[in-house]
Amino acid sequence: VRDIPMAEKVLVLATELAAAVKNGDADELEKTFTKTFPSVRWHLGNAGVNWPRMEDATGVKELISKSAISRLMWGFFTSHHMFMPSRHVSTFLRKAKSFELAWGHTTELLTMVASQKTAMINPAMLWQVCDVMVYLVGSAHEASAKYTDVSHFSAESTIAFFEKIVKEAKVEEILASGDAMDVLGGSAETAASFAAGLFAQVSIVRILVMTANYRAALLAVSTLKISTCEGVVEEASSLAAKSFQFHVGLAYLMSRRYHDAIECFRQSQGQVELYMAICAYLSGEPVEVTDYRIAEWKDEDFRTEFKRNAPRFVCAPVTEGMEENAVEESKEMQSRVFLRHVEQRRTASSLRGSFKLNKALTATKLCTLLKCDPSTPLAPVVAAKMSACQLSRSEESDDALQGTLRSHAAVDFLVDGEEVRAHEREMDVVDALMKRIMKLKRK
Repeated sequence: VRDIPMAEKVLVLATELAAAVKNGDADELEKTFTKTFPSVRWHLGNAGVNWPRMEDATGVKELISKSAISRLMWGFFTSHHMFMPSRHVSTFLRKAKSFELAWGHTTELLTMVASQKTAMINPAMLWQVCDVMVYLVGSAHEASAKYTDVSHFSAESTIAFFEKIVKEAKVEEILASGDAMDVLGGSAETAASFAAGLFAQVSIVRILVMTANYRAALLAVSTLKISTCEGVVEEASSLAAKSFQFHVGLAYLMSRRYHDAIECFRQSQGQVELYMAICAYLSGEPVEVTDYRIAEWKDEDFRTEFKRNAPRFVCAPVTEGMEENAVEESKEMQSRVFLRHVEQRRTASSLRGSFKLNKALTATKLCTLLKCDPSTPLAPVVAAKMSACQLSRSEESDDALQGTLRSHAAVDFLVDGEEVRAHEREMDVVDALMKRIMKLKRK
């Protein structure tokens, strides 16, 4: 494809697409999507050329228009090229009509698969379709200030569509029956339909995290029966499984459930070891990860690493003139929330240091040590006490919101009038005794 003229490159892609659909060859269709399409897209992008419409490309309409799947896939190619980020194309069309066309192609494609009308779109391609739709939620958010009539790919409309796909594919019923693995290994139509529903539910979780609605995201995870679905999503698509675990982990992190976040990040197997180390630092839980010396980080270090790994948040309101920075502003909003977690962790460390010298301190003295607001001197103590305890979900539980209260804090705090006292936890007393015994044995 690289060595032929531009117009012929497009025609080669259309020919391969039409042949794969005509022969009912899902593997050949995937090959066209994963190999030929990226090559053609790269050349068009490098030349600064928009993806040709079916009607404008010589010979393409005759090949593509004969099949609904061919037509929809060509429309998906168009949306993918137009909106997805590329180092060769710095801008993309943001007219409301472009979002409307992309919405029509992607929603019709997923609806056909979920209703078992075609088995041509395998799980790997289905995940790509859902991924593009989630990306376009961010693009529509940016465009909403300039084009007020952009309603397609709003977070609400996209979630509502995905919920219909989940219902159509009967995801909850299949997961509840315990036959999910058999369904994925069954007929092509049934497997594709179930995979479409699974990916739609994962996409709902992703969008809820993008909108900073973390509780709703964990509630959506509970709908999937998390103890059952993790392996099922992995079986359908490893990429979908990694994305699922990462976004659930981030929802737990921002909900101050660091132990659960660590478990999700560990299973996501992506470049999230740093997030695991941050969660370990925030919770005080020992985790075997690379030593990043997080205790020595400044606020800017935490902000930089959070933004580098965070998803494309779309929670900041967009006004005219700032649409280009809408996603960045959303990330900044969430990074400030995250930095409050860090501040409370530092406060807890300062309190522990203070109580090593004094078992009890007055509220006024604490206020001076922590440099806090004199009108609310006990606020840092209460915040540190609350952050020291967190819910932790058991592996067998399907409810991502519930859990058992646990703590890794070395010291707890009791408020008695104007006095604050520290007391060691039971496990810390046991540890101290064991250390004393080992020291005596060495003598």
